[in-house]
Amino acid sequence: TLESGPKDAPVAHARVRRVTAQWWSLELPDHRGRWSEASLDRLPLTEALGTLQRAYPWALTLRE
Repeated sequence: TLESGPKDAPVAHARVRRVTAQWWSLELPDHRGRWSEASLDRLPLTEALGTLQRAYPWALTLRE
């Protein structure tokens, strides 16, 4: 899980969740803070992180 902000009130940006031994799911929080799948594909970890950088760069920006 990628978070920023203080430890007592972190802001979630994205997470990758292991689906199988080698496949991962990329998830982003919605406006209510609930996790939703950004990519319906199951990807190797490095590809999931690359997809996060290329397709969802706004998810990595700092928020207040």
